[in-house]
Amino acid sequence: MQAAYYFVSFSILKAAESTFFKVFCCSGCCSAYRKDIVLPIIDKWLKEKFLGLPVTWGDDRALTNWVLKLNYDTIYSEEVRAFTIVPSTFKKFLKQQIRWKKGWFVNSLFASRFIIKKDPFVAFTYFLPLIFVTLVTPFMATRSLIYNPLVKGLSPMYYIVGVLLVSAAMTTYYRYLERENKYWPYVFVWSAINMFILSFILFYALITIQNRKWGTR
Repeated sequence: MQAAYYFVSFSILKAAESTFFKVFCCSGCCSAYRKDIVLPIIDKWLKEKFLGLPVTWGDDRALTNWVLKLNYDTIYSEEVRAFTIVPSTFKKFLKQQIRWKKGWFVNSLFASRFIIKKDPFVAFTYFLPLIFVTLVTPFMATRSLIYNPLVKGLSPMYYIVGVLLVSAAMTTYYRYLERENKYWPYVFVWSAINMFILSFILFYALITIQNRKWGTR
């Protein structure tokens, strides 16, 4: 399931961002930076704080922010191959997702401080809308999956079908890019878990934002 998620995240989202030379997170799984760019900012990156405490997660996204802030380009290459360790249990998986949500939230706030000035087009057509959709998704899921069925007696079917249709669109593109990839059916599994469980993780991540533990180590 995470192999399918990584494929969508990289080959669709990061590939789209790369067309503007603005990949907003050079993933910790496999990234390369120019030494002369990183060394002058490495101390600032390591000492970043949020609400008075050190930021211990989202380090890859944070470093990318610094590079973008300095007006350098970040790109994605589909020819690179890397292997990464993923959670082996559902409990570890949830902890990973909570950590990712925290890192995404904090670093999105940091990036929003400069991206509007650096690249207004990318900011208003992609970056800010993506933040908005991500923030409202938990409320939409709560209303569609919990409030409407329990309070108003309305079926959540339209919401569920809508999410699956988006998954189908991504899967179609997935199959077009790599016919031999066997993980494409798991895009639907990821979408289902994201819809019924992970959509609500953002609430918990924000409530526990001051907990800076890594979670899975």
